[in-house]
Amino acid sequence: MSKIFNLLPVGEEHAISLKALSAQTGLPERALRSQIVAELEDGSPCLSSCKPHGGYYRPDVGEKGLKEMQRFSRSAAEQVPHSAS
Repeated sequence: MSKIFNLLPVGEEHAISLKALSAQTGLPERALRSQIVAELEDGSPCLSSCKPHGGYYRPDVGEKGLKEMQRFSRSAAEQVPHSAS
């Protein structure tokens, strides 16, 4: 199976929705999410945006891409539940 990362557009402004990605690949949304998580764990920078008309995308190049990755990392860290100390 090809990597989802290779199908993603470059840049947050070109993000593709899970529904559109599902239609493009023929895979159910749940299977796509699982594959994206697996690719993230393997080091592929499959980023996502919750902005209106957001979706999944590859980071852009240069400074813009670095900012996209930092924003995604902060957002992901905020979603991780913190354990009580």
